[in-house]
Amino acid sequence: MEWEKKLRVGASVKNSKRLKFQIMHRQIHPTVYLIACDRAKGGRLEILPSTVLLQKEYPTEALYIVGMAGYKREAYEITASLIEDAYRVNQDYDVYRHLTGRGQMVC
Repeated sequence: MEWEKKLRVGASVKNSKRLKFQIMHRQIHPTVYLIACDRAKGGRLEILPSTVLLQKEYPTEALYIVGMAGYKREAYEITASLIEDAYRVNQDYDVYRHLTGRGQMVC
């Protein structure tokens, strides 16, 4: 699991650095949603409840976390803003390339 340096955090999320640390150490919070660019599934954006990371078989090494939200509607809003920003700057929907400048991975 890799985290975006400029992680988009929703207004409802308090103490995002602590939450990030806890999520990385499998202390999951049921009200936190992660916006991830999944490299294993062709690079599409996904909204994941943080509880899904408790599953032992879940492939976390392919995830590139780009946002964190306190509730699902906020996660949709962050996802929409990521896509809008990528399109406005690059004239395409490649969010991964827009954020990292690395290669092409259509999110």
